[in-house]
Amino acid sequence: MSNFIQSDGFQRYMLAMQNRLASETGIKSVEAAEAERGLKLASALAASGIPKRFSSISMAGDEKEQEFNALMESVVKSKRGVFLYGKQGVGKSVMMAQMLKALAEKSPSVKYITAIDLVMEIQSRYSKTGESALDYIKKVRTVYALGIDDFSNECIQWTNDRKELMFALIDYREQNGLLTFMTSNKTTSMIEKLIGRSLASRLYGMMDEVELVGSDRRIQAGEKDNDNR
Repeated sequence: MSNFIQSDGFQRYMLAMQNRLASETGIKSVEAAEAERGLKLASALAASGIPKRFSSISMAGDEKEQEFNALMESVVKSKRGVFLYGKQGVGKSVMMAQMLKALAEKSPSVKYITAIDLVMEIQSRYSKTGESALDYIKKVRTVYALGIDDFSNECIQWTNDRKELMFALIDYREQNGLLTFMTSNKTTSMIEKLIGRSLASRLYGMMDEVELVGSDRRIQAGEKDNDNR
């Protein structure tokens, strides 16, 4: 019986009954309200594009927990995004994903995408009918919080048309005060040579540049796996 009560099906049934009672009485129980918030958050995260390996991580107890809390406090107060840079493997992608997760509790409109996937999405629309590359940019640029991972990926060739579309994305977000986050192995001044002064200027204006330091977490994880074998 205890297994049945704890089952997902039973929990959803109880939530449905609580929602029915709420609709009839106009009063929601604390449990129903919490469950509803949980379902909305789960739905927002599922649609956000945050990789599963990041979405299951918690910053609680992490060596960078204090740094994460300080960054989130700054974002909330300043209404500015963050440009995280540092060496490979120090946890930039994890940090950005956790920030998006935290913001998803305030708004379901969050999106995570790697820079190379963003460029590929743009490129694929040049050879397709229907939604154009600009149409895609217009759809992405309106989300409340946007995270672009690995912005300085060396595989990306910043052609003029790609710079123009990225400018349309970033300029809109700056003008409308939307939160934008990026990770990079290079500083904004270093990538300015790749993307141009106009686009880099907008990055300066809408994000605080923060260096993330530490050891390579990927190597550490590999060493732990080897120790456990």
